[in-house]
Amino acid sequence: MKLLRSERFPAFLLLGAAALGLIIANLPFGGEVISWSHIEIGVPGLELSISHWVADLLLAVFFFGVAVELQFELTRGQLNSVAKAIRPAIAAVGGVIVPIIIFLLIAGR
Repeated sequence: MKLLRSERFPAFLLLGAAALGLIIANLPFGGEVISWSHIEIGVPGLELSISHWVADLLLAVFFFGVAVELQFELTRGQLNSVAKAIRPAIAAVGGVIVPIIIFLLIAGR
């Protein structure tokens, strides 16, 4: 149980999943597994491939986790006042705006 509460557990889990994916992709039946992930399932009007469903599910879980962590930090954590939260908020906005500006400068639009 101590392993599951460790801060290193998610990193080991991700490393193991990546290694398993590489192993399966390079096995003789890896092409069949990859083609299987492109089968479309769903209700009429919302038919997506299995890989799209998995990607969307993982994104939903990720953003839910981020929202829960952000709510905790803004209410009871280290960012519980405006003075403490303003610098990370400016950095987050800069992390969105600066790449957009760089892209527009390179793309010339």
